[in-house]
Amino acid sequence: MVSPFSKICTAHWPSILSTRTPFVLSSTVATPKHEPQRTISVARFKRIIPHALRPQGASMPATELTPKQARFVEEFMIDLNATQAAKRAGYSELTAQVQGSRLLSNVMVGEAIAARQAAIAQKLGVTQERIVAELAKIAFSDIRKAVQWGRSPIDTESENAKPNGLGIYPVELVGSDKIDDDTAAAVSEVSLTQTGIKIKMHDKKSALVDLGKHLGMFKERVELTGKDGAALVPVVNVRLRSRS
Repeated sequence: MVSPFSKICTAHWPSILSTRTPFVLSSTVATPKHEPQRTISVARFKRIIPHALRPQGASMPATELTPKQARFVEEFMIDLNATQAAKRAGYSELTAQVQGSRLLSNVMVGEAIAARQAAIAQKLGVTQERIVAELAKIAFSDIRKAVQWGRSPIDTESENAKPNGLGIYPVELVGSDKIDDDTAAAVSEVSLTQTGIKIKMHDKKSALVDLGKHLGMFKERVELTGKDGAALVPVVNVRLRSRS
């Protein structure tokens, strides 16, 4: 009597052979002797059938993830740290780093993560254009739109000077009701200290670098030749031990 599983194997074997290295099942399906073969268990074959029959470019449903893999995807979305996500998902702490890297290279796990990221981006309305626009606000911010100051403690002519008679430089923050939205987006901190009000702006240089990279303005150069086009010569450091 032929089992249903044997019927599936026989019906789809040509398709599987066209997309995978030929397998030899234990007395279930035979392949020509001249073809390269490797042995695989029936249980393993049942697991790879969905992959073998999947149309090229089609995504696998997330339900095929194991419970641990699904938990890893959820944990990875918290902090994007594969090692910590693997630990929280229940993998051994001793092998968490290796397991995290292996899980990220797994096709189904990668597709599940990409699907979650796309869903979150769509829900929050996060687009590349918005990210670039926010980076541009930081990169091209002007602190003079957030802070006003005079030239000296006794400056009475500068438009921003407000002498207070205390010998303190006339420095004043632009009120939150007057500062423009683009400049406000570039401010990372405003705090009250013992000596006055402190304002901190986001890092302009980092924003400029990130913006340039995103727009493909900075290309990393890799030296493929030596001086005057000569071939690169590897440097070998040799330590000689003196005879005593």
